[in-house]
Amino acid sequence: MNIKRGLFRLWLVLSIIWIAVFVFISWDSIERDEWWSGDPDIYADLPVPCGKARGTEGKDYSQRLAPEPWNTVRNPGSACWYPERKFRALFPFYNGNSHGKVSKMLYDELGWEPAEGGDKFLRTKPVVLAALLPPLLVLAVGSALVWAFSGFARRPAA
Repeated sequence: MNIKRGLFRLWLVLSIIWIAVFVFISWDSIERDEWWSGDPDIYADLPVPCGKARGTEGKDYSQRLAPEPWNTVRNPGSACWYPERKFRALFPFYNGNSHGKVSKMLYDELGWEPAEGGDKFLRTKPVVLAALLPPLLVLAVGSALVWAFSGFARRPAA
């Protein structure tokens, strides 16, 4: 019987279970990160207060929460989001301004603070750290203990 191999296999199975359960429990947090969003660049769309929305919901715009967590707790915490092409067609008086300037003006109108170079993995990093760190610590401590106790093993007779 090989104790080292058995302990390693036990560690491997328990680590996979730990990681899978931890990611499953934290999935809602991971999905809210920018890298996971169905929109490849959630900041590419332009927010308009829904009271001033033009066009048809679902066709021209969609009502969504602010992508920044600090803006979701403000009033309003959501807005009507337009792709730039549709926004420019429905709100032609903004056409002389760049995307960045229009976005800043709309955020100011909503009373929101824009994210400046935010971290796309803000919520994912702590989940990955908490999922991987305990199994790695157990591996390190277990390996050290196996190494230490292997010094007490009898040498095979020659």
